[in-house]
This record gives sequence, structure tokens and C-alpha cells, in this order.
Amino acid sequence: MNTPPLTAHLIVNSVYNASALIDSGCLCYALVSKKFARQSRLERYTITPRTIEGIDGKLSEIKEVSKFEFNMHGHREVAYAYVMNNMEEEIVLGKG
Repeated sequence: MNTPPLTAHLIVNSVYNASALIDSGCLCYALVSKKFARQSRLERYTITPRTIEGIDGKLSEIKEVSKFEFNMHGHREVAYAYVMNNMEEEIVLGKG
């Protein structure tokens, strides 16, 4: 059965609108696209490179983590997310 993905509207850093994919199969807390992180001027920190399996099942090397605050329907939270290249979604929220 093909069901549409579960998404949520976020307000990031009280300024930017974003669409977040809710992915219960994602083992990390959150992912953010490099394009969205750059366009939204999110804080980014260089980390020791690590390899993770992306949404598409391909391995991706992560070199940065981004910090941002988001508001999802009144729930506010500070997030640290891996910054990923070539990601279609702006933000992915996982199990963490």
C-alpha cells in the first residue's frame, strides 16, 4: 500500500518556513539539507567526517552539524541536525 509521506510545517529560528519529513525509520535525530541550511543561514559546525545511510539507502559522508530552533504547531525545540548534500527534503525528523 502506497501512503503519502507524513510531513509537518516548521518555523525555523522564528523566521523561516520549512517542510519536515517525519521518518520513524531514520535512526538519527534530524537531517537538514545543505541548501536549506545555507539559504536560512543556520549555524553550522564542522565535525569529524562520518558515513551514514541516507533516505535513499545510499551512503553519505557527513561533515557538518547544524543547530537551529524550530516551532512545530506550538511545540518549540532546539535541534542539532546532520547537514546532508543532495537531499530533496528541507528537514527530516527521525527517532533520535
